[in-house]
Amino acid sequence: MAALGGLFGGHKQGKHPHFDQIAEAIHRNFALALAPASSEVMAVLDRLTPREALDFDNAHSIEGLQELFKVRSIRTTVDPQTRAMGLSLMAAGQVEEELKAEHTHVRTMHMSEDHGARPIIKPAASAPILGVRPAIVAAAGGAIAPLPPSFEHLPSVEALCSDIVDVFVRYGQLNSGDKDVLRKIRPTGTTVEARIIALERWQAELRRRMRAIAIPKAPPRLALGAKTGEQAKGEEQLANRFAVLIAWLARLIKEFETTGIKYRNKPVWLR
Repeated sequence: MAALGGLFGGHKQGKHPHFDQIAEAIHRNFALALAPASSEVMAVLDRLTPREALDFDNAHSIEGLQELFKVRSIRTTVDPQTRAMGLSLMAAGQVEEELKAEHTHVRTMHMSEDHGARPIIKPAASAPILGVRPAIVAAAGGAIAPLPPSFEHLPSVEALCSDIVDVFVRYGQLNSGDKDVLRKIRPTGTTVEARIIALERWQAELRRRMRAIAIPKAPPRLALGAKTGEQAKGEEQLANRFAVLIAWLARLIKEFETTGIKYRNKPVWLR
């Protein structure tokens, strides 16, 4: 062990036990050596709890390992020549900016002659985190604008996402780093479409991070019915996407229960 401590950073065994534990896990799982870190980085690692330090042993990919460091404001760099991983402290606010850029959809902008006269639509500053029930949006006349019938369970699905993450962390399907990333996925607005896009991003991230649950590919989306205009077509497409997402969540919980753990918070309408 003393030889490993010298190989993975030059720190005496026992002085920084979490650093030594992480260094050994990185070497064992990814054949990388952990380079000596600055005192600021060492201070962050020393504050880890034993459970948080154990998350590094359970990392299954370099990307997952980097996420664990990132949520603690630590940047990682890997030198492919020396097979060494370096750690450096990130500036305040930089983690939030990178996560926002990572989870923001990139859209192509086509400019036309009259683009200067068109208003710029910005995401709502109060867009909620998934799992937090969004504030009710009032219509111009002061009445509450209800959700269309096809999306009546949308708020419940958003709350269910948060509960699923908590349960999966509790039973080892996700780690705390995964939870931090998933809970930062936000809708870029308060529209139904923006909220469904955020749910689909959450679904993609969850599929990538789950430990031992494999969900079959979602079935093809339902064929559209009679087209009665662009607006009706768009609403029907959103309804189909939402229906596919609900079916996937039902399969996800069913597969989770095959591990021998009963999921007790499954809503009645999802059964």
